[in-house]
Formats: sequence, C-alpha cells, structure tokens
Amino acid sequence: MHQGPYFLSVVLALTLADLPPVPAPTDTTHAAYPWAKPTSWDIAIARDDEPGPRFIMSGQVFGPDSMPAPGVDLYVYHADIQGYYARKRGQMNRLAGVLRTNERGEYRVRSALPGQYEGYAAHVHFDVWEKGHPKRSTFANLYTLLDAPRVPEWGIQKTASTEWNAHMALIAVDSSGVYWCHHDLRLSTMTEFPASYDSTMRALRKREEKAAPH
Repeated sequence: MHQGPYFLSVVLALTLADLPPVPAPTDTTHAAYPWAKPTSWDIAIARDDEPGPRFIMSGQVFGPDSMPAPGVDLYVYHADIQGYYARKRGQMNRLAGVLRTNERGEYRVRSALPGQYEGYAAHVHFDVWEKGHPKRSTFANLYTLLDAPRVPEWGIQKTASTEWNAHMALIAVDSSGVYWCHHDLRLSTMTEFPASYDSTMRALRKREEKAAPH
C-alpha cells in the first residue's frame, strides 16, 4: 500500500513504493541517483514523450537566517501522471533529478504534471543532500488556483488562493496547457532524516554501484 507524503519523504519511495493496480505505461525512465553530483540549478526530469501535461516548478531556497541559500543540493522527485514512482519494486524513482541552487538560491524543475494515488493530492518531494549524505526533506502538495480549470487527470482537486502552510504550492495553467508553479523552500521547516536513513542510503548506493556495468 502507498503511504502518505510524510512517510514517502522519510523512506524515499524509490525502493519501497507498491505499484498501483493498473497497467503501467511505457517506461520512459530518467533515473537519477540522489547522491549524484548536481551540475545545474535548472533541470529536466521528464522526457518529452513522458505522458501528461508539461509542468514547470521554480522558487528559492531560504536558509535558517531567512536569506537565499546558494549551493544547496536537492534531490527532487514525484509520481508520474498515473501515480507511479517506479515500474518495478526496487527500482529508483522514474521522474527524479538532482540540482544545486544558484547564487540567488533559485531552483527550477521541468517535468510532467505529477499524478495522484490512493486519495493523496499530487505532490513533489524535495530532499536536501550534503556531501553525499541525506540531511532533511519536505514535500509540496499541489493546489490549483480558485478560478483555474479542472485538471482532467486528477481525481481529487484541491483549490486555494494563497499558501497557508509550508506544504502547499499553487499551480496555474497557461494558454498552451503548461502548468506553472512557484514555491519557495525553507530549510528551517524541513524534516531532518534520522541517522539510520543515512545507513540505508549508503547500503543502497553500494548495491547500485555493484550492479552497475563496468
């Protein structure tokens, strides 16, 4: 069974998520390891042929001093339009990537619109990594603006006119059907990973590196 966003942030969904009881679409995996070294603040995590409307999410990361935080490494991932994180048990998240905030603390992620599963709102996960180790995490549930058209692919659609907590992000759609979202992240509101999770990630990294072709 799928677990809620808090649980997924803690266990990274990438190895534990059960698959929805519907046929999986063609695998267009764009896999990225969370411990990989970022090369940009602006990343694409879905191929052009990934099913679903286009989705662009951007914002700034702020440190504990409420100032923009440059050089923050983020692992970003979400379910695809049908609610899948992966095609098979044990696979990495399909729609995922790593980035490093720029000198203004900015990030941008270009993808396909996240889907829903088991009654949960569509959401995006953000994990902070430092020197190859997971440190803290958060997520953002996606809300449409009050006057926005309904998202056909969503069974549940939450609406709002403003963000009233750190886990809300508002989306709007333009005339070409692209969904846009601006959402700022604050390190002070994120959940810290327990030390045991670092051990889990080290074991996963060792497994993946051992299985990689040489």
